Amino acid sequence: CQYQILTFADSSYSGLPISNWFWDFGDGTTMTYNNYLNPVTHSYDSSGTYLVRMAVTTDVAGKAITDSASMLVQVIASPSANYSMNRNCFGTTAKFTNVTATNGVPVQGYSWNFGEPSSAPADTSSLKNPEHLYSAPGFYSIRLIAENILGCRDTITQDLQVHPLPTADFENSLSCAGDQTLFTDLSD
Repeated sequence: CQYQILTFADSSYSGLPISNWFWDFGDGTTMTYNNYLNPVTHSYDSSGTYLVRMAVTTDVAGKAITDSASMLVQVIASPSANYSMNRNCFGTTAKFTNVTATNGVPVQGYSWNFGEPSSAPADTSSLKNPEHLYSAPGFYSIRLIAENILGCRDTITQDLQVHPLPTADFENSLSCAGDQTLFTDLSD
């Protein structure tokens, strides 16, 4: 899957010590090393078919001898998880609008975490466009995982601030009938 780490196993064998390994992952990325490293990992930023080539070199009678092996790797498009959310004041339900891009492969499910463990089990949802009522003002990390029908996933996390409600308050001066009264705003 796109963005996920693929593992390549090196099963090269030589009767003499291998002195150099070279990998070409087919996406413009290469890797060279001189000491055995197994496994080798790589991730692809774009879906598609890539020709992966590994070459090993050993020295035979003072000459560098190279052999290589190649294989095609099919990288499946992952969804691009994304969402928007409304500004929230305490006591107002947070609404999340899922704008995940499918990238050509249908999405089969969503997994939301609203960052408020104390509200479990309401802290999670599998709805496409969920809502959540927070129990207190504060900052919360909201995570969405989108998974397509081929099992490829993408995750996005954004922060939401639930604003406290304002507190209305005032004081006034004592005055007699007919006199002007002075009011002072003490609201937060």
